[in-house]
Amino acid sequence: MPQQENPVSHLLWCMLLALRCAHNDTPFTSEPARRKFLSQWLTGARKVPAFSGMAREFTSLRELLGKDKKQPIDGILTALWQQSVLSEQCDFIRLRNAKNALYSSNWRCCLCRFPEQTVTETFTRLKTRHNHYLQLTRTEDTFLSTGQMNAPLTFQLVLNKPSHHFEEVFHLHGFSVKPGAEIQTGKSTLRTVYIGMPALPENVWGATPDALWKPRYH
Repeated sequence: MPQQENPVSHLLWCMLLALRCAHNDTPFTSEPARRKFLSQWLTGARKVPAFSGMAREFTSLRELLGKDKKQPIDGILTALWQQSVLSEQCDFIRLRNAKNALYSSNWRCCLCRFPEQTVTETFTRLKTRHNHYLQLTRTEDTFLSTGQMNAPLTFQLVLNKPSHHFEEVFHLHGFSVKPGAEIQTGKSTLRTVYIGMPALPENVWGATPDALWKPRYH
């Protein structure tokens, strides 16, 4: 099994591998025993540097262990792993998943097709208590019909609360993140962020490895 680029896929694969090895050593006699083992495994894995910055994923997996307790957990994890691997193969699906993750964390969003709309939306959203992201590049202009990304996306973040969560989410979904200009306005922050894929040539978006955003836990 090759190492997965996506940390979520890698975590799921490690869970499945640990479960199989434990079963081969001492066969599980019940479904609760499998789930108890995985819960204990997650406790240990949480301290592993490779899984740093994945608190939300660990919480979701623990919640999963507490649901549908009669269903074989290995089958559920296998289905999730297969789905995550398929998602990795399509940049467009990665984008959708990243946006869904932001939505689940109460981010508000807007597609701005014209410069004047950007100004209006920015001032409107500065008046709220939420964090927002404005997409300044049309999705159809940055993806091929195959779902492959061929140009970077530009976003403007309206941060009414200090945060790098937007960058973290896209990084976890396999994207490269290039920070742009940042302006402080009162208690809020306006930040430009460019999102691309590691496979994008440097001449397409001018992002050198040293210029890319890196999470603090790396």
